[in-house]
Amino acid sequence: MAVQEIAFKFQRSSPIHLATQELPELTVASWCNREHDIIEIASDSEEPEATQELQDSARILGEKLGVKILRKTSSERSVQLVTQCYCRTNHESTPAIIERHNLLQMQPTFYKRGWGWYRVLAFRPSDVTNLFRDLEKFGTTHVMYRKAASGNPIRDTFAVSAKSLLGGLTKKQAVALLTALSRGYYDIPKGVSTDELARSLGLPRTTFEEHLRKAESKALKSMMPLLRFSGTGTSGRATPKDAPERFSVPQIWRG
Repeated sequence: MAVQEIAFKFQRSSPIHLATQELPELTVASWCNREHDIIEIASDSEEPEATQELQDSARILGEKLGVKILRKTSSERSVQLVTQCYCRTNHESTPAIIERHNLLQMQPTFYKRGWGWYRVLAFRPSDVTNLFRDLEKFGTTHVMYRKAASGNPIRDTFAVSAKSLLGGLTKKQAVALLTALSRGYYDIPKGVSTDELARSLGLPRTTFEEHLRKAESKALKSMMPLLRFSGTGTSGRATPKDAPERFSVPQIWRG
């Protein structure tokens, strides 16, 4: 079979899942190398007290994981922890189960409101079947997408390339976007109008605006996974609980 990329969310009674369920304003990202975990905790809140709440949340999460915290750094919007690897002492952790079934986990893993969001590469259908059979013993899984990897090298799957962000633009759309950027259209205040930009390219204003809007739409949709989990927060906007159709990881990770 062709290599498949699979994204799924998983809810179970593990310390990190339970911690984010109890602290729904947090988004947690985790990287594991089987020796250490790097855990970044970010808050959606923009309130002044959020910094102290982050520190308290980091302490609570460390206590729930039951592992030694080796390093800790922090800023106003996030806390980073380097800990002993949780998987080494818990052979039924989700990363350990993924590895046991010969799938390659793509990091980081994100945790929000009690759910973990995972992406894996699979090389045999039976490995995928066995993985989900095992996971169902511990909790609830929902597959969000499953797609065959393209003919590109697997390494491209792990990097955010210019092609993945801008490869869908037509030449006309790319020219419109580049012209707008270079001429100050996105400056505050705007340095130029769409009418002026259109005239410089010898196009009707409506045609130029159509190219530009399509370019903006494609570029922003490609960046959605980065924006959603960049730690920029969602204060003042609908949350996943309030409006799942506007903010949901299936939308974020849709292939």
